Amino acid sequence: MEESFEKPPVETATKAEIDAGEIKFVEECSRCHVLGPSSTPDLRKLNAGLHAAFKDIVLKGVLAPAGMERFDDILSEKDVDNVHAYLIDQSWVAYREQEAAAGHASAAAAHAEAATAHK
Repeated sequence: MEESFEKPPVETATKAEIDAGEIKFVEECSRCHVLGPSSTPDLRKLNAGLHAAFKDIVLKGVLAPAGMERFDDILSEKDVDNVHAYLIDQSWVAYREQEAAAGHASAAAAHAEAATAHK
């Protein structure tokens, strides 16, 4: 079973920052990371600790022993903030879809149960 989406952090970025982050993500991150099932982590599913350490992961290589090298030679701090904003935005998209699907499934189950009870 696929891992579910945790509730993402509050969005604080502007649309321009999110759009800039999407461009940088495609240019620099999508070589290894996709948003969905892959051999590398789906970055929409970062937990609170990874969100808090995001800048240190990308710029300082704190996860280098696990295979995530540092990218301070090609990404600025602002680039990383924008990529992070884009990932949070995409996390909210996926989280809302997940919650809507769960709500729809619950409503369908309740409707089926009610229909069975009235027979």
